[in-house]
Amino acid sequence: MTWVAAKFPSVLLSHHVLGHGYRNPALTAKMAATLQTLSGGRFILSIGAGWREEEYAAYGYDFPSVATRLRQLEEVVQICRLMWTEESPSFEGKHFRIRDAMAPPLPDPIPPICIGSQGEQIGLPLVGRQADIWNTYMPANEEDWIRKRDIVLRSAEQTGRDPAS
Repeated sequence: MTWVAAKFPSVLLSHHVLGHGYRNPALTAKMAATLQTLSGGRFILSIGAGWREEEYAAYGYDFPSVATRLRQLEEVVQICRLMWTEESPSFEGKHFRIRDAMAPPLPDPIPPICIGSQGEQIGLPLVGRQADIWNTYMPANEEDWIRKRDIVLRSAEQTGRDPAS
């Protein structure tokens, strides 16, 4: 990604949706902050709960339930945003914690966060609460698309976010 940033100075940078379970949240935040700074503000963090159980097993990582991975993802996003906006933030969640964690220099602008998710009970509300961009596929019919989109928009609104943003 660093090579692409240097080789193509006008291209926005992102990757396929990362499964958050492959990296510690603080490391993810620090790596993203560095790339955002080195690229002059062109990085988008694309992240999700992860779904390839065989890959997790091959790497020796735990593979909790989908619901747990989605709840972890919300904490990952919170940690990233704290580390991108505060000098030495601390966070105590159910799944992760940081103490005086730093990711200098603080990125400017803050990287947008793209969340890949489809689940209507936990995932899509999470997108509405936390994501700047939603990575999805087009459902088989328009009604499914509208229902999923509306879940995201309602969740954003309930959290005090402008759904149009």
